[in-house]
Amino acid sequence: MGMARTDAPLHWSDTENIKWKAPIPGRGHSSPVLWGDKIFVTTAVPIGQPAADAPSGRRRMGGDQNPQPEHRFEVICLDKRTGKSPLAANRQEGGPA
Repeated sequence: MGMARTDAPLHWSDTENIKWKAPIPGRGHSSPVLWGDKIFVTTAVPIGQPAADAPSGRRRMGGDQNPQPEHRFEVICLDKRTGKSPLAANRQEGGPA
């Protein structure tokens, strides 16, 4: 348990040593979580324009100092074997902290 059954690939690309791909909306900055046969990832999807009165000048993740739009924050579950999403995403909307 916790060990690979084979050696890890030394090379990979968009076509080499890739079992599947899954579209993930928005931007994510977290590490995937593997739990049994599921993979969980998080993402932040912009859902609007920045508020007109939003403050600027505060440095945010990624170095952006401009006002940010509200985002929909999602936890996405993927099947480890197929890349399909067996569960609906858990969503929370709000402005970035």
